[in-house]
Amino acid sequence: MHPIERLRYVARADGAGPALLVRETALALCAMEFDPQSLVLACRRIVERHPTMAQLWWMAQLWWLCANVLAAPEPFARARELALVVERDETPGHLDDALPDDSTVLIVGWPFNAVKCLAQRGDAMMLVVDSHGEGEALVDRLHDAEIAAELVPFECLGAAAQEASLVVVEALACGPNQALAIGGSRAVMETAKSLGKPTWLVAGAGTRMPE
Repeated sequence: MHPIERLRYVARADGAGPALLVRETALALCAMEFDPQSLVLACRRIVERHPTMAQLWWMAQLWWLCANVLAAPEPFARARELALVVERDETPGHLDDALPDDSTVLIVGWPFNAVKCLAQRGDAMMLVVDSHGEGEALVDRLHDAEIAAELVPFECLGAAAQEASLVVVEALACGPNQALAIGGSRAVMETAKSLGKPTWLVAGAGTRMPE
């Protein structure tokens, strides 16, 4: 596939996980090595594809990818390097190491790193607060795979937080003192705080921004 066509395919890909989307974008940029003049335009098109969409999980990662590639002395080598960084992201493994056995975890929307960890463990129960339809879609997918999960209507948030062992919120982007998360996350965190429940922030590769 021509790299421009591959970029168009990636840009239209709604529903793909962020790691796959960012990796495929990086590899598509690598394939443009024969036409470096098109690199800036290609990055612009990729970033502009998702500026206002409700599903924001990969937006910050695409900014991170494109900014790093365009600023690098060897942009195509940097794109290949970042594709591996995303593919080998150890965030789910770190979460798995820290999570107590048989936990009931309250999450918001479809946090890909957290879900990857929790689904692979097999001993965790996910309570999923919906956000922009992502939570409902996640629960349907988990039920199809016979993985324990329960959709939490927002009006039942307090009861769900009381039942949960802990709350896990996944950052869309974060810095040293602030984090951007999917809609509803702040209400979930405030509810958990009022009940004395531990709240963890998960930040995968490409979401941790400099000061």
